[in-house]
Amino acid sequence: MTEYYFDTSASAAIAQIKSSLEEIAHDTETFHHSGDNNLIARSIQSLDDISGTLTFLSFFGGVEICRQMKESFEYVITLPITDSGKIIEILIAATFFLDKYIDFAFSNRSDNKLLVLDMVNLLKDCCDKKPVTEFEFAFSSLEKRMDWPTKKNAPKKISQKSQLLLKKLQHVYQVGLLGAIKNNSEQHIKLMIKAISKTYKMMQQYACGEYWLLARCFLDVIYKKQIEIDNSVKALLASINLEFSYLKKYDYARLDAKTDEKKIFGLYYYLMKSGTTTTSIKRICSRYTPSASIFSAEKTAADKSALDAPDSSVLDKVSNEIEEQLDIVRDKLLTLYSDKDLNDDVLAQLREDLFNINSTLSLLGLDDAASAIHDIDDDLCAIISGSVDNFESTIASAADSIEAADAMIKGFGDPKAQTGTAQQPKNSYFDEALDILIKESRSNMSKVKSEMEEYVDSCMDRSQISRVPLLLGEIHGALSILEFDKAANIISSCNSYITSKIIESDTTPKTSDLDSLTDSLAGIEWYLEGFDEFRQTNDGLLDVASRSLEQLGALNDFGASSESGVGAAHHP
Repeated sequence: MTEYYFDTSASAAIAQIKSSLEEIAHDTETFHHSGDNNLIARSIQSLDDISGTLTFLSFFGGVEICRQMKESFEYVITLPITDSGKIIEILIAATFFLDKYIDFAFSNRSDNKLLVLDMVNLLKDCCDKKPVTEFEFAFSSLEKRMDWPTKKNAPKKISQKSQLLLKKLQHVYQVGLLGAIKNNSEQHIKLMIKAISKTYKMMQQYACGEYWLLARCFLDVIYKKQIEIDNSVKALLASINLEFSYLKKYDYARLDAKTDEKKIFGLYYYLMKSGTTTTSIKRICSRYTPSASIFSAEKTAADKSALDAPDSSVLDKVSNEIEEQLDIVRDKLLTLYSDKDLNDDVLAQLREDLFNINSTLSLLGLDDAASAIHDIDDDLCAIISGSVDNFESTIASAADSIEAADAMIKGFGDPKAQTGTAQQPKNSYFDEALDILIKESRSNMSKVKSEMEEYVDSCMDRSQISRVPLLLGEIHGALSILEFDKAANIISSCNSYITSKIIESDTTPKTSDLDSLTDSLAGIEWYLEGFDEFRQTNDGLLDVASRSLEQLGALNDFGASSESGVGAAHHP
């Protein structure tokens, strides 16, 4: 295909796409007023047609936008029309964005999918879907080919000593993980590298050793600041912690299992993006055959800057249209002021005009101007509800807001004017790290409770609680990471009592003593449950647990301050 032929045929196709996008935007806005689902069906069909054309042009970023818009349209028709305002607003914004992205891709002969990621996640958020991370988004456009090496003469299982070491290494990694996520400190990243390096030495003889080699190199490039710890990187760091859990959970079967390709690719993606080219990394990464380029951080930043650059002709046109709409609203307000006509139809139409203006301003990122328009709507609502004391002053206030919005919009076409930025995905990865610790602690508490019950049912057979000290030690470690020091002290006290007074003692504890011990453990169990479900700490439960231990004379010395750990601070 010659360059001339491509330009001619692509230009015709793009012109058709732009016409279709205008129809979609118009139908979407009309749907918000009428609730006619046929308009949505027509828009979905148009998106299918646009997606096919963009696939032909190899503009795959645009294809991703079409796919997510289609899912959003399918979602919006399930909502009451009164609840669809926000998503309708975003869908109209998506048509504007897609139009601009296609122009960018055609002009630069470059399809960088990462440029549409923010818009994709914005649409996902409106549909209550989890945002997609950068490496997951890139993963969807690659053809994967993973041929894992066969490890000969590898042991079929690891020793109990190695299993205990894995648990300790995971604990070290978790300490580093929370510190790295919270403070991005080199000391905590070093802790993570130490844990991963030792794990790789243990696992290198198994198929899963390939994953741990990549993980170690991934931590190295983070430490060298070759990549930044953004949300996508945090997700990968949290997934490494889960791999520790899988090794413990599945024991030997996991050793020869293939690690999830998406996790492998995530590590590979950032190693390639950072420019790391060691022989071992090249050997592993050669097993992937990418069907699209991996853009460097510098290239993506430059493309994003070019895409976000304001188009003066478009901005002039939009600002002129908004100013015309503001003139209409201003005239209606003056009519209200002079006639004092509170006709419901007039007020409803005026509010509808304000909604359209506000939506456009929000989409363009003119938040201050949008806020001024919102103030006018608040004034009208007050008039409709009859809650204003002075009608004239309220209308005058609305008119002042009109002037304020008009002043902000004038000169919008100037490159120095206010511009908007795409919404970022929610930062939920710190929460996920907390969830890992809390859920594992709750699981260990359930095991402790079960073994204590078996101990009692077996007529105080100490062998039934041989694992309890280890389980309580892991719970203590998790609570220490979360800086729940009071709860950690109670667990430590329970552990000391069980070890010295039951397991290592020749005497059988009294039933009343066991009851007090059980009450203390139950207090921690409920404490963890409350934080897991409501992200709130309950000092009252700790006080009950402490009093039960005091009755046993088993409570370690500890300050009287209330609990306020990392998790509590993050979730007030």
